[in-house]
Amino acid sequence: GLSNYFYRNGDEYKMRLQECRKTQSLDVSPFVDFALRGFAAELGGINNFIKTRLNRLVYRDTMVKAYNRRAGKRRRVLNHREYNLLTFLLDETEPDDPFAERPSKQISLADLMASPYVRSAYRSVTPRTFRRELIRLADLGFIRYSSPEGDDQAIIELNLAAIARY
Repeated sequence: GLSNYFYRNGDEYKMRLQECRKTQSLDVSPFVDFALRGFAAELGGINNFIKTRLNRLVYRDTMVKAYNRRAGKRRRVLNHREYNLLTFLLDETEPDDPFAERPSKQISLADLMASPYVRSAYRSVTPRTFRRELIRLADLGFIRYSSPEGDDQAIIELNLAAIARY
């Protein structure tokens, strides 16, 4: 709550209290202003927390719907391996700070490929198959797959906009 804001901004908290003590008229407006900014910041963090949790739950539900939906006689929108990869990414991209503005962390392609999960899940297929599935997941709108300076620098993140597509 608000006490966390005061704790994280301890120096300014003490400074504002000191300002209020020094004024003859006991003007507490600098401290009230500080407290209101803190209240607004904490409300923003709580809002981010709720939106992130809700979006990630709905994203998981969207994955299930896409996995259960047929794209043809022999194909689902998401195959089993793609579904499991998205489940792994959903867990791996959980924000470190639950109140952060970003609902998802990014992961580098190199870290993803080196993860024990990917090495195990894709051990019986070629690296080309793995990359093809990543590109397919990006084309379907489940992830953002960007490589600003070539494939060595590729970054993957969840695309929560997939919620509206499926």
